[in-house]
Amino acid sequence: TKAISIEISVGRNTKLSDKINNYKWKKNISGFSWIPSLSEKYKSADLVITKAGPTTIWECMAIDKPMIIYSYIKGQEEGNPEFAINKSRAIFEEDFDKIASLIQNIAEKGINKSFPYPVNYSKEFATTNWTAKVCAEIIEFSNKGNNYAHDTVNQKGN
Repeated sequence: TKAISIEISVGRNTKLSDKINNYKWKKNISGFSWIPSLSEKYKSADLVITKAGPTTIWECMAIDKPMIIYSYIKGQEEGNPEFAINKSRAIFEEDFDKIASLIQNIAEKGINKSFPYPVNYSKEFATTNWTAKVCAEIIEFSNKGNNYAHDTVNQKGN
């Protein structure tokens, strides 16, 4: 069994962070409040447990980090769990007892056996410089003017 360190992001809820950190856990579990960038936390984690926020999903995809997604905001993030499952190493599970079982399984079998890559996985997400791609798209948009959106739709056959 591999030792797993669990850090729980509680956003700006410092009372919850204090409660988590003052509880007498049997495992290595701690909570932390909002920090300006979660990137370093994601990089050092074995696994990210998160709601289906698009920024977290994309950050995890960019560094090829497995995720357990436990919730989404209806009307805003509904398609995000399915997207993450199809494009990265992600599991969607709302039942916290099952999430605990998944974590135990990861501790016993290892992260790679617990989170196989999906059939249509592309390393493009983990290797592409997305900032450069977005900037190039904005430049192209500004150079083409108002016809850009119309031209792009027509190129895709719509």
